[in-house]
Amino acid sequence: MITSYPTQKPFEFRGVSYRNLQHFRDQLTEIEKMPDPTYRIVKNSRQNLFLVRFEQYPCFDSSDRMYENRYYRYLFYCKDREQLEEKYQYLKGKRYLSYGAIDNTEFIPNIFYGDDSLFFQIAE
Repeated sequence: MITSYPTQKPFEFRGVSYRNLQHFRDQLTEIEKMPDPTYRIVKNSRQNLFLVRFEQYPCFDSSDRMYENRYYRYLFYCKDREQLEEKYQYLKGKRYLSYGAIDNTEFIPNIFYGDDSLFFQIAE
């Protein structure tokens, strides 16, 4: 099930309550870059692993490409390093995802948001 939340409102993810999306993001720490520059590995304050995929907002001309610095972000919870590698191997072949949380049992739970979005989505 995919649920949409306002970025400034409280929510719960994997049994933990957060004041808002920024509160959740503040607890993430990058621990490793992947070979593909659109991926990172992060941990939250509870030492949970996440595979993060970045997709730049669409660019329609050279001016967009020069100045666009916003990204869509997909955060995939991973129970361990092996699951993280499996998700990475599958996702790295996909040029674009769907601009939303992914309602696929192999990738649940996950979080999707855009850098300037007023809402974000959680698939659980």
